[in-house]
Amino acid sequence: MFSGAASIVQAALDDKDGDGLSDALEQAVGRNPERPDYILSTGYRRSCALDDSGVQCWGDEARMGVTPSFARPFALSVGNAHACVIGDNGVQCWGENSRGEATVPILAKPKAVSAGWYHSCAIDEKGVKCWGDNNRGQLDVPKKLKNVKQIAAGGFHTCALDEKGVSCWEGQLGAAVECACAVESTTNYSGQSSQLCAG
Repeated sequence: MFSGAASIVQAALDDKDGDGLSDALEQAVGRNPERPDYILSTGYRRSCALDDSGVQCWGDEARMGVTPSFARPFALSVGNAHACVIGDNGVQCWGENSRGEATVPILAKPKAVSAGWYHSCAIDEKGVKCWGDNNRGQLDVPKKLKNVKQIAAGGFHTCALDEKGVSCWEGQLGAAVECACAVESTTNYSGQSSQLCAG
């Protein structure tokens, strides 16, 4: 990494492709700031990475099977024993599908995806859509969400970041339907949550 890269990553608020690398850093090293680079996602005994050469996975292949090929992938998420990618053909999931977690519904221009334990969620132009196991209400997306920016499917719960902040529902949260304690977030200079994940 070139000198000063760390400060650019920390200080920049712009990240057009949402890959965690600032636009300034990507431009400085000759990368396209509108295309994600170096996305890494880990699940249970399986990890995948997305870089300029595509998607590569390693670990427990017996549970997830061989990684398929994708047309220009730009988003990646690994769950318990399944994974999902967004590319030119929309959301594609593979691996274990015992509860429908890899059976993708019809989505309109998806822009984000997250694979949980036995469920998956995506953000498309209509909002948040989740599929798979709903034994704890992890698919029951709150109707009040507006302009969702990020989605995170956890073990038995789901969290979303929208214009009002973080909302989480069911599973690990017990009776609570909204709680930020189930997520890990970083804060940008405006004091708003900018990163979201659910364990």
